[in-house]
Amino acid sequence: SNLYSPEMIRDRLDSRLGLLTSSTRDVPIRQQTLRGTLDWSYDLLEPGEQMLFARLSVFNGGRTVESAEAVCASGLSIDVIDGIESLLSKNLLYQEGEKLGELRFYMLETIHEYAQEKLIESGETEEIELHHSQYFTSLATEAEQELYGPRQQYWLTKLRVEYDNLRTAMKRSLDGVDEELGFQIIGALRYFWFSDGLIAEGFNWIEYALDSHAEIPLDVRAKYFITATDLSFAQGSHGQGRHYGRKALELAQDSGNEITRAWALVSLSKNFSQSRDQVQVGINLCEESLEIFQEINFLPGTTVALNVLGELSRFSGDYESAEGYYQQCLALSHQVEDKRRIAVSLANLASIAMHHGKFKQAEQLERESIAMEVELGTKLYIGLSFACLSGIMAAQGFPEHGAILFGASESVLQTMGAKLQPADKVEIDSYLVAMREQLDEEAFENALNEGRGMSFEQAVSFALDNAVYERG
Repeated sequence: SNLYSPEMIRDRLDSRLGLLTSSTRDVPIRQQTLRGTLDWSYDLLEPGEQMLFARLSVFNGGRTVESAEAVCASGLSIDVIDGIESLLSKNLLYQEGEKLGELRFYMLETIHEYAQEKLIESGETEEIELHHSQYFTSLATEAEQELYGPRQQYWLTKLRVEYDNLRTAMKRSLDGVDEELGFQIIGALRYFWFSDGLIAEGFNWIEYALDSHAEIPLDVRAKYFITATDLSFAQGSHGQGRHYGRKALELAQDSGNEITRAWALVSLSKNFSQSRDQVQVGINLCEESLEIFQEINFLPGTTVALNVLGELSRFSGDYESAEGYYQQCLALSHQVEDKRRIAVSLANLASIAMHHGKFKQAEQLERESIAMEVELGTKLYIGLSFACLSGIMAAQGFPEHGAILFGASESVLQTMGAKLQPADKVEIDSYLVAMREQLDEEAFENALNEGRGMSFEQAVSFALDNAVYERG
């Protein structure tokens, strides 16, 4: 599950070796033998190999040659690659399939714990933990830049593969290794947490860092609050989103970083969609962010601001403006090859088509969007798309099908700690009324429950396998 809290991660390694340090007579022979075997294997290593073995225990969830070199190489008397080969041949590491063209190396849990003990004995723990946190902070920061362009598929996968290491780096940093690094990772993972539907867990980290009294640079603190603003929006907590968003904006203004200020404006603006009378405030904020992004020609920000202006316009009932913004966003997203933003734009244009009663076109756009989202693995958008598709199906005379999809959307979003987005919710509420009119209460409830009971994979198959628009 992706919903570990920082505290749970701390307790996740149940100590298999703890028993072994008590007086040997009380310990079962099998475990004495295990300790003996590990001691024997360790004693056979050269001093450089022993040092590398201990240092490699700083990782959680695998390591690559590149990450091992970055974290473990300083002052090491042997070459990291030679050392890894030696540890593999002695079964102290094992290798599991390539991911993203890189080999990954793992330690069995018991060996990992033994290596951690050796690291503590060496007195290097603090230094090596700092190297680990620094490496994964720069990885998260690089990913953040890349998630808006042609390499986003690679970087989404990379973050998923390294997620246990990122969690570990955040935890250690916030616990005192270097709190600023923890804040940097939280700021950098905003878009990943949002689109991957890690809303509840992201919030655990926001709260874990909240009472830190460390001196964090203004720009870094601003980005931390931008993450909090976006996750609040995804949770449907718009009041909280406005609170965090104002803090982010204030810090960004003080820092003098224009890109951060523009991100703060666009994230804050989304949270002004609780009522029609406040939505104009959101539109004004978002227009200001768009101006900044366009002035400095920062295209990733420009696409996001255009999309949010579309959402706020649609929420206020101005479908004509909304469509214009979505079309601009789609064209620009193709230009920068931002596949995720293309998928979101198609889904939003489906809502416009639906509004104009063009059901087949709406269904075609929504399905195209879902297929792209499934390829990218962006779960939040998939969950939201199920709800939109449910109304489109009901409008074409398949209310039961629609209710199943809506039930699936409900359970997917609930698992993530997310809610429907405001512009969609207005429309989806009306779709539900239409479904209830077409079905009797029992049939409606049964269909909803069928959808709620589906696994994520089943729901995806159900959504993609039952197209109506292809039937003539």
